[in-house]
Amino acid sequence: MPVFAHVFPDHRRTVTLARSALRAEVARWFNATSAAHVSQFGRIYPGGSRYVCMSTRNENGAFALYFFHHGMNDWRIYPPRGIGPSIVY
Repeated sequence: MPVFAHVFPDHRRTVTLARSALRAEVARWFNATSAAHVSQFGRIYPGGSRYVCMSTRNENGAFALYFFHHGMNDWRIYPPRGIGPSIVY
């Protein structure tokens, strides 16, 4: 009698690597007691680069930072090159 095993691709590894890069960048800017949370996320038009907005509150008011995806395991607080404000006519 043949035995069949369902083999699913292991996507957890790539997701974990990308997520840990973003978490490392967030940890650089927010301390552990700040209770920072994701307030916005999406894609930048044009180019389709991803962004995540992290925000928190403290006694001085609200504080938020945008993190932009620059490629595999690379998140920074400025948009990728060539993506930014522009005037289209």
